[in-house]
Amino acid sequence: MNNSLDVIYRRSTAEDAEAVFHLIAGSVRHLAPEPYSQEVIDTWMAGADID
Repeated sequence: MNNSLDVIYRRSTAEDAEAVFHLIAGSVRHLAPEPYSQEVIDTWMAGADID
């Protein structure tokens, strides 16, 4: 049984913007280090949008 995964790397495109935005925003919200308060974490994405 072959358990390998084929990975293809490519440059992102404008069509990827929404998915990348949500990935980054989710990472900031859910993977932020413990010492940071929610108020600090909220400022990291303040003003950011998909465009």
